[in-house]
Amino acid sequence: MAWGLVGIATPINAQVGSANLIFGISGDVWIKRVGSQKYQRASRGWINLGDKLRLGKGAAATVICGKLPNNIRSWKVTSPGEFVVNRGCYPGKRKINIRPGSLRCCTRNANNPKIPYLISPRNTKLLHNQPALLRWNPVDGASRYQVSISGSGVKWTTEVSQPQVIYSRQESLKPGYRYRIIVTSDKGLSSTSELPVGFTVLSQKDSQKIKAEISQLQQINSNTNLNEESSNYLTAFAQVEIYQSHGLNNAAIDVLENLIKSGNKARAVYQRLGAIYQEVGLNRLARQRYLAAIELSEKEQKEEKALIQLRLGEVNQVIGDLKDAYKWYQAAHQSFHTLGNKEQANLLQQKLNYLEERR
Repeated sequence: MAWGLVGIATPINAQVGSANLIFGISGDVWIKRVGSQKYQRASRGWINLGDKLRLGKGAAATVICGKLPNNIRSWKVTSPGEFVVNRGCYPGKRKINIRPGSLRCCTRNANNPKIPYLISPRNTKLLHNQPALLRWNPVDGASRYQVSISGSGVKWTTEVSQPQVIYSRQESLKPGYRYRIIVTSDKGLSSTSELPVGFTVLSQKDSQKIKAEISQLQQINSNTNLNEESSNYLTAFAQVEIYQSHGLNNAAIDVLENLIKSGNKARAVYQRLGAIYQEVGLNRLARQRYLAAIELSEKEQKEEKALIQLRLGEVNQVIGDLKDAYKWYQAAHQSFHTLGNKEQANLLQQKLNYLEERR
């Protein structure tokens, strides 16, 4: 299927390596996102430095902002009025520099369920020189899988009956080299049917640096005076930012999946996880997480709901479900139009026009 030439500009989000979040919301707290013309109810999650907060009498909110891992500050907002996040986080700075949203296009992997496409580690860097576990999509009716890793100094092959295996070779993988994983089922179908994927390994120096950054996150907890739930939430998202800033997508996914397994039902967790799955080309898993996020966003920020609708349009288009893609783009178009975000609404209209010709 041909891929559309029309990209979608994303709202400004916190840069990777930064922690800009809002917690401790009580009372009448509203937020106006960058690019939006209207205020909406604020909820816990990511915040942009260019966003505006509006508090009613007796309302309060806590904003965490700064660079990870140790340049984090806490801003407690308790006065009624309107505030620009950047000025509250960094008093004295009068100018807000905001880069425009970039055009976004998705990876083309449709993740055909009939092939054993790779799930993990996929399009990521690894902290360690041996991938602990390799996982792939289980193929209906398949009873055996042949798995191989190839790259500098390594040519490893094994055969298993389950859709996962532990890398058992003694030779360590070399930092800086890309390794490719190929899985073939006894049905004759191979992961090579989609775009090639694999992983690289960080150097020992870089690995130690990241481990040191993660260990410093405890300092964030002691400096923010948040309750245990919010503190754990912040620490987890801070880990995700550190991992992603170094290309460790696999580690970031593990953190968020563990949050979900522990019972966390925050929309932001599912939304961020969907975004990482989409980034590494796991569009069907991204769709699952975005659908969960959209259910959790019903009572939350309309801007976030609009963005999730947009992403659902993208992943469905990549998968090839043009009917659902059109439905979600249409919903996103209406949401952004209601929010007064004409730029996003216009770009979505172009996407709808493109799909209309192919339905």
